[in-house]
Amino acid sequence: MVPFSLYANEINGLSINSEEINLIEEENIISFKKNILIETQTIKMLSQEAVYFTETDIIELNGKPSLISKNKNNYFKGEAEKIIFFNDEKIHLIGKASMVYRNININSKRIVFNSKSGLLTKD
Repeated sequence: MVPFSLYANEINGLSINSEEINLIEEENIISFKKNILIETQTIKMLSQEAVYFTETDIIELNGKPSLISKNKNNYFKGEAEKIIFFNDEKIHLIGKASMVYRNININSKRIVFNSKSGLLTKD
């Protein structure tokens, strides 16, 4: 894996590790492929493909499935076909989304929550 660290406006301690990294300047994106591990102080995400949109500080993970888990207090783990991680740590699990949240199993087409608070939210 190639370690790659980013500092996005509101995301402290964001670390991205991937086997392939491509900077696509004309589209303002950084593309990651193969064995991706993304970590912040509060969450860990695993995927096979991810795109970091540099203008909006949004990370989109795609995989079969992409996985997410909480590192500390508010325990959760989940998976989906797509995970969108916003710079305020709001997370959308999209497509065959499932999540274990405080010992409750949740399945839906879309699950939205805040990884800092661990609370389910609206869009």
